[in-house]
Amino acid sequence: MEEINEDRKDHSKKPFDGGKKDNEEKESIVSTSDSDSGLFHKGEHKKQFAYEAHTACDKNGYILGCIVTPGNVHDSIAFDPLYDIVTDKFFEIKEIVADAAYKTPWICKRIIDDGRIPIMPYKRPMGNREFFRPHEYVYDEYYDCVICPNNEVLKYATTDRDGYKQFKSNTAKCVNCPDIKNCTNSKNHQKTVTKHIWSDYLDLAEDYRHTPKYKVIYEMRKETIERVFADAKEKHAMRYTTLTGLTQVSKWVKLKFACMNLKKFAIHLWKVNNSTSYISIINTILSVLSEVLSKNNPCSEIWNRGCLTVCPPPK
Repeated sequence: MEEINEDRKDHSKKPFDGGKKDNEEKESIVSTSDSDSGLFHKGEHKKQFAYEAHTACDKNGYILGCIVTPGNVHDSIAFDPLYDIVTDKFFEIKEIVADAAYKTPWICKRIIDDGRIPIMPYKRPMGNREFFRPHEYVYDEYYDCVICPNNEVLKYATTDRDGYKQFKSNTAKCVNCPDIKNCTNSKNHQKTVTKHIWSDYLDLAEDYRHTPKYKVIYEMRKETIERVFADAKEKHAMRYTTLTGLTQVSKWVKLKFACMNLKKFAIHLWKVNNSTSYISIINTILSVLSEVLSKNNPCSEIWNRGCLTVCPPPK
């Protein structure tokens, strides 16, 4: 909020008193069998009560951390607690690889300010596809304005509590514009373009996305975190859960992931020295398990989230 108020002061606007105001009551659908679960939208049509396992792993596929949330919690909201858990243990992490759901101004800002590199895919612009694309509205940093495709100026109006600067057009000019149908459907014929105060961090993330080095690292997602979720669902029965309650599901998920890490470590240990006996491998695992959890040296961190569908409890 401090940076938002500074931006408002620079534009001679009154600063906000407190944080975000959320006085509106929101209706939510609650499960009758498990009130802790959330309604998860899978695609455009399928809806189901579920939990989400927000998971991070290293380049070798070892799971570094996991947070379970209801299915209606967005990935960007669950990022901060998971990021804190993982980076506190593995402070030497250099790159953060995540899917498009984590590509927000705040997440990119936090990763870059911590001296790490966010590696994220292309995120398709949202909105009406028949309108002009967002990149066709050019921001002029010197004059702090936006220029539309017809070379008309959209002047700064205000900065909202979410940190978005609003630029609005002149209705007297827009009413006679030949491309008004490709621009806006507003009744007063006014176009509003928003730009976040931290949008420069998104531009940096785009630059990293086009770097050949980071393209190679991003391609590792299908071999690491995607493989983790595939094994968890197909081999360890984590596609559905019969447990109820966020606490019980969280314990169940973390126990499964711990077993998956032990299995992977045993396989790696056997490949390194295939003459080692099974008893020796088990003793080694038990003796160095704490070191594996605390001294694993990941170079990159892969992020994603999985979905667990809630099954009705047996009658």
